[in-house]
Amino acid sequence: MLVLVAFVLVSMVALFLLQIALGHPFQYSISVKMLIYGIPTCLLAISFLKVVADIFKEIVGGLAPFNERQARRVRLLAYLLFVKVVLEAVLSVGTSMIAQVGTYNITYIDSGGVNGLSLSVDLGALFMGVLMLCLSLVFEYGSLLQKMTDETV
Repeated sequence: MLVLVAFVLVSMVALFLLQIALGHPFQYSISVKMLIYGIPTCLLAISFLKVVADIFKEIVGGLAPFNERQARRVRLLAYLLFVKVVLEAVLSVGTSMIAQVGTYNITYIDSGGVNGLSLSVDLGALFMGVLMLCLSLVFEYGSLLQKMTDETV
């Protein structure tokens, strides 16, 4: 997986450098936006997958799934989703969507200007973040119940 992420990052930088070498200003601005959006998105995806892998590694290792560490990890997943929503919203200002597949967005378009400004918020990721926060509370409660049963026995 790291090879794939490295390939994507290297190809994005190569595309950016190629656009500079060719001197196309329109494509240059698109390449800059791709770099600004692509690198943090790749880092978020890597972080998300690492946390998920840690969750399952601990469960496969035979440790109880309901503990404080797992609750913190699930909460971290929720925070990473919230960062993704904010990152996409900030970077969507002034851009227009050509196509959108598989997500629910609220888009605000200001038509007062020549080009108009748009702000897009990914509701799917926002909803999943809220669900992950709720799930982290379930894991905390499960951890508390686990401690109570361990003390009873």
